[in-house]
Amino acid sequence: MRSFLVATLLLSLFGASSLFADYRDLYRDGKYTEALAELEKSPEAAQKNYGYYYNRGIIHHALNQDALAVGYLSKAQAIHPSAKELEGPLNDATANLVKWLGASRLDATSSGIETLGDILPLDILFMVFGALSLLAWLGFSASKKRRELFIRLGFGNLIVGVAFGLWSAWCAQHPLVITTESRLVKSGPSETFLDRGAVEVGMRLRVVGAMNEVSADPSVKPRRWWKVRFNDKHEVGFIPESSGLLLTDESNTPES
Repeated sequence: MRSFLVATLLLSLFGASSLFADYRDLYRDGKYTEALAELEKSPEAAQKNYGYYYNRGIIHHALNQDALAVGYLSKAQAIHPSAKELEGPLNDATANLVKWLGASRLDATSSGIETLGDILPLDILFMVFGALSLLAWLGFSASKKRRELFIRLGFGNLIVGVAFGLWSAWCAQHPLVITTESRLVKSGPSETFLDRGAVEVGMRLRVVGAMNEVSADPSVKPRRWWKVRFNDKHEVGFIPESSGLLLTDESNTPES
């Protein structure tokens, strides 16, 4: 199954960028480790665009590194949710990851309302109910006989619209990050803090905030750390930003 998927996706891998071909040539020759190294030198790597995350996920999949494949393909999906070429390799890599990690550990840190919010088009629902509320108030102005009905419709749609707006804002401030390394979760934003637990590659953690690492040397740029829920008990700890991929638009990154 894996070999078939890799073969059928080879052409789409090659077509992701027309500016840099070396890593695709190496991939074609079955030199996946070398292809990954060359990909990191490509224009896609500098831009961190859809092509980079997709191609890197495909290479990790070919290397039987399913956890990393899931991470990078999931990031590509976050950038381009409607991309059909992602479905096959992402589903295959996820199925293999579940066998190793267990389904319950893939995303044990989200509440039901957060998981549903990741699926529903909350922004669209907010605008739809806002528009319906506006139409109801226009109906109130135009009709004297049914004003009571239009008042109820106006307030009802407004309340539902506000609820979807608040729900969307909450999810935007609490995105998912998928881990790309196995590491210990810290009690604060630095390696000097005590350990709180461990996370494995491919786990989805719910971000609840962010902080910069305090550095004794002011000339050193501080690392950013995610404040995350890291287990099914929703305990909170910190991991470095470099330890995972944020599964949302970077402009929605929560501030400390």
